[in-house]
Amino acid sequence: MNKYAEAYDFIFDVTNGGEGMIKELNVIRELVCLAIPKKSLLTRENKNNQRNFNVIEFTCPTCHKITRTNFERNYCGECGQRLDWSKE
Repeated sequence: MNKYAEAYDFIFDVTNGGEGMIKELNVIRELVCLAIPKKSLLTRENKNNQRNFNVIEFTCPTCHKITRTNFERNYCGECGQRLDWSKE
């Protein structure tokens, strides 16, 4: 469990998941989920583009939009999901 998930659990426990807090807790939970890096689904790699650097197309694991990047961006430009580019 990461620090975001721990903070969410703490807030939920302190407020006992009270009715007035449900909407706010759901927003926090969504942000926590977006902050946890997920593996993207590689769609296509293009090593010979006009600017001469590697560009890939990937499908976001959260919003399922196809996006292009050159690995400098570690999040989905559509939904903000943090991405894990490691080979593991």
